[in-house]
Amino acid sequence: MKRQLTKRLSLPGVSVKSQKQLENTLILEGESNSKKAVCPRCHKSSSRLHQNHYSLIKDIPWGEIEVFLRVKISTLAT
Repeated sequence: MKRQLTKRLSLPGVSVKSQKQLENTLILEGESNSKKAVCPRCHKSSSRLHQNHYSLIKDIPWGEIEVFLRVKISTLAT
């Protein structure tokens, strides 16, 4: 099921790791497949993790079901 949801979301480099449904709300938890990132300030590539935090993004509904994406955002150290 996770593979199907990942494919349906069609977000390059993001995989669905879990899902929760509470009444008419679906929460999909996603994570980046990349082990490296580029610093937006200095443009250097890094693979050392500095911190993680999550963003909750409201997506368009699937029929009667509200959809939210909970995406893990990793900040990498340079």
